[in-house]
Amino acid sequence: MKLEELRWLNSLFRNCNISATAEEHFITQSALSQCLQRVEREVGFPLFERSNKGLRPTEKGQVFAKTITRMLKAYSDFEQQIYLMDHPALDEIRIGLAPFMASVCSAELLHDLSQKCPAIRFSVLDAHTKEMLEALENREVHMIIVNQAVPKEQFDSILFGKMSTGIFLRRGSPVESHIEMHAGKKYLDPVWLKDEPIAITRKGQASRKIAEGIFKEAGFTPNIVQEIRNMSGLYKLAREGLTSSVCTITKEVNEWDQNENLICRVPKQYSMAQTQWQILLQPNILNSIPKDVFRVIEKVVQGVTVV
Repeated sequence: MKLEELRWLNSLFRNCNISATAEEHFITQSALSQCLQRVEREVGFPLFERSNKGLRPTEKGQVFAKTITRMLKAYSDFEQQIYLMDHPALDEIRIGLAPFMASVCSAELLHDLSQKCPAIRFSVLDAHTKEMLEALENREVHMIIVNQAVPKEQFDSILFGKMSTGIFLRRGSPVESHIEMHAGKKYLDPVWLKDEPIAITRKGQASRKIAEGIFKEAGFTPNIVQEIRNMSGLYKLAREGLTSSVCTITKEVNEWDQNENLICRVPKQYSMAQTQWQILLQPNILNSIPKDVFRVIEKVVQGVTVV
């Protein structure tokens, strides 16, 4: 068994779903299924019970799952120790977060980072994308967490996770008739927004770049009637029936929409229907940052993201 395969299986025990686990690790379902079968042959017993309802760990599989969790934790600790021997860590790390993300995850992020790397002082800069890029260029922050739509320019970049792109469809819009349902979720092709009044975030923000990419792919120039600094402003305008918008979907956004039902997903044929997060770093500091920092960031940020 290879280390990477153990990571796949660890996720599979958590998800009990081949499709979700394959997507999480950016591998094919076939590759994951073959890995599972190969490992089951090696250990000599089935790890899961298969049924029409999905996968369920066997009794021996549960023991195997606990064992590989301990193995992966031990290996992670080993990697961290060796890494720090070769690359003395920074004693302070300042992280840039957009206001929307800072409001939902900065407290958890700072807590988990401090617990995992107590020798490092962590802090967060709450700023919009353009301001974060300027702070990174001026070395006022060590890294920023942004959408992949933000050009990495001269910075080092690490991609992780996924997030879904959606549409805040204004209340009472005639476009509602074009909504389609798939697997219990609402989808709307952005081409139907051609005649809609559109609100959009300001230039330089990652959400603006995503929206512009969606409109370009849909083949029209949107009727932009208002520019807003944040996602909550876009949602408020949609709720009041004034404008529709392209948005990124997070758990907080879904909470806003529990009673309104204004959010639709962008169909998967659009290249930006799903995007990734990226960490942009000052040049030449990547090797001075413990790997656990990136693991914590991925866990916390992905935890507030809807795929």
